[in-house]
Amino acid sequence: MRRIFVPLIILVVLIAIYLYVQNRESESVAPERIEEYISFSPDKVDSIIAGKQQDTLRFYRLDGRWQIVIDSIPHPADTAQVHQVVEMISSIDVGSLVSQNPEKQNLYQVDSLTGTLIKVYGQDQELASFYLGKNASNFNYSYIRKVGSTDVYMAEDVMSYRFDKEPKNWRDKTIIQVDTAALASIVFQFQEQEFTLERRDSLWFISGDGVSGEAKASADTVELFKRLVAGLKADDFYQPADSAFVNPENPELRLTFNYIDGIQDVLHVLGGNDSNTRYYVGLPELEEPHVVLFAKYSGLTREPNNFTVTEKNG
Repeated sequence: MRRIFVPLIILVVLIAIYLYVQNRESESVAPERIEEYISFSPDKVDSIIAGKQQDTLRFYRLDGRWQIVIDSIPHPADTAQVHQVVEMISSIDVGSLVSQNPEKQNLYQVDSLTGTLIKVYGQDQELASFYLGKNASNFNYSYIRKVGSTDVYMAEDVMSYRFDKEPKNWRDKTIIQVDTAALASIVFQFQEQEFTLERRDSLWFISGDGVSGEAKASADTVELFKRLVAGLKADDFYQPADSAFVNPENPELRLTFNYIDGIQDVLHVLGGNDSNTRYYVGLPELEEPHVVLFAKYSGLTREPNNFTVTEKNG
């Protein structure tokens, strides 16, 4: 009986300590509140630096689009992700003071070694500079400290994990966004074959190599293809090792999307690597293609018979 009773007491004590700490943190937030402890206009932000020591993220806005710098090279960033983070940190309210002891900054992960340092700039001015620390025990708050201050607070709905992503996961994965409603035709130019899908009113017709004269195209197959190219996204990004498998001057397939107003979009399909695990797709004006998996590659490289109307797919 005693063997059971002692561990039970220990368990009760541990639960009591946990509840005490949790309630203590809650009490430190509830009695007082500092609104707009961090406050700036998101529209004024043009660059952000965020990270821990060597793992630093750098963003800047160019012509309304966010860029992320990776290995000193700028890449288009996922604008939606960056906007969400800017909105999150642009207006931060905090509760009561948690600590003013510099020796405890490591405990809350708001020191220069363990904290996530965030610097926000706009119009050649520093708009904010602070450390974002670990989550509080109730996970509704994170610890926060302004650079140059020893005051540590708890901030509501501001989570440091939002910055704990690999740089490539901040990149924009969009390859092409075809305005399918405005398409007039799509030209498939393989190295040894060329055919065209042409829209007339609500119907699509196919002609060219591999087609006898002109034939009605399968509405279902055309629709699947349109959905693919309407928002084609990468599964991964180009790496130096991929260069052995890519020849931008000799694409396997050139897709030309002709719009009603005479404008064109062009997409190059550049084939895959030796193991058929990475396939390369890109815009001709960009140096580096994107990487897609086989499902997207096969969806792009359809042949004439894939579009031909049959009894099954009419």
